[in-house]
Amino acid sequence: MKIKLVLLTILNLFVLLGKGQELKIGDHLPTTIFKEVWNHSSDQVDLKDYRGKYVILDFWGTRCAPCLEGFVFVQEIQDAFQDDIQFLAVNKGLDVDSVDRFFKQRKHITTAKIPYITNDTLLNSYFPHQGMPFYVILDREGKVVKTVDRLNKDKGTFDKLLRNDLSGFEREVKRNYIPTLFEGKWDSLPIFASYIFNNTISSGARIVIKNMHGKEFSETGTIAFLYQRAYENYYPTVDVFRPGRLILAVRDQSKYIRPENLSNRDAAKWVDKNLYAYVSRMPHSDKRDPKQLMREDLERYFGLRVSVEKRSVPHLVLRRNERQFQLKTKGGKSENSFMMTETRSATLSEWRKLVNQPFTSLSDHIKGISEYKFKIPFLDLTGIKDYIDFKIKGEVLDNISIADMQSVLAPAGLALTEEMVEIDVLILRE
Repeated sequence: MKIKLVLLTILNLFVLLGKGQELKIGDHLPTTIFKEVWNHSSDQVDLKDYRGKYVILDFWGTRCAPCLEGFVFVQEIQDAFQDDIQFLAVNKGLDVDSVDRFFKQRKHITTAKIPYITNDTLLNSYFPHQGMPFYVILDREGKVVKTVDRLNKDKGTFDKLLRNDLSGFEREVKRNYIPTLFEGKWDSLPIFASYIFNNTISSGARIVIKNMHGKEFSETGTIAFLYQRAYENYYPTVDVFRPGRLILAVRDQSKYIRPENLSNRDAAKWVDKNLYAYVSRMPHSDKRDPKQLMREDLERYFGLRVSVEKRSVPHLVLRRNERQFQLKTKGGKSENSFMMTETRSATLSEWRKLVNQPFTSLSDHIKGISEYKFKIPFLDLTGIKDYIDFKIKGEVLDNISIADMQSVLAPAGLALTEEMVEIDVLILRE
């Protein structure tokens, strides 16, 4: 009797501390009451209330943009399957007041009308994971049937779930952090080595550089990305990571750059086939740049010829109309609030402004929008060095198009035009 009492006390202590043993597929989630809940009709969530429904635990974080953007789809599924499926959002780091404050400061984020379990430690201990979003699917009896890293945005997937068919859900990515591919007992012996391996999702390998045996270097990505990394800062006239600076003279570009608009499943298959990791280890006495060895290894393995050539590439070009330019500053306190609302950022003001700022501030913002939103190289030919005042409606900036940008700049005496410009580019040839 004393032994049973001690065991019961220990189990109760674990619950009080918010800890639980890791659960696997086939285990049942213990019925638990959570009393730190946001966005719910009750001040608590009792898991037994959802028996008879599939429950999907949605682990999210405030710095996870895909998590926040995903609430829109979560709401669509919750509305469509409200009698059979219940989503529960789970956050580890914030209490109820912090979650409430986070969303009130971000009016642009659509929150799902589901309970948000806050300040959680218990569910995170039941389902340890690396990275978010992360989802745990429980069947109608509370049994763990699947853990996944993403949801297939197809309502048919959830129709199949109600028939106990899990084939539409993506697999969980297992992340295996390893210091080397050498067998452990030999790891201290190699002083010079380099290798390339197909870094599939299923392998989940992430090389951890410990820098114990000399100069070590690693990188993971597509073939095109590995070449960009190897030739980064190598040619002084080519910034290889800017849009339009890389041209693939190959028969099938889909081997080098992931095609757009792939479904989740097809994207995962593409990554399995076309993602690579590169690792090198060199003694400190070897004075070569590790990227030099990387360039040699890429040539040996993939066999692409690399050159820099002049090519005409589509650009957005900014020019000045001397007679109409109207942005010169009226002076006053400097202000730079010209920024786009980002998924994770607090909701910004109605107007975004540049007050008593150098023209380069505006030019740099236009460049960022052009190259990172539109994926088109930008060129400023205005020659303006004045300090300026400029403002734009936030709702326009947050959803801006090229035509919008042209319309906003024209009254200020600035013309943004689409032109072909000859520049140096990196060419990869088979």
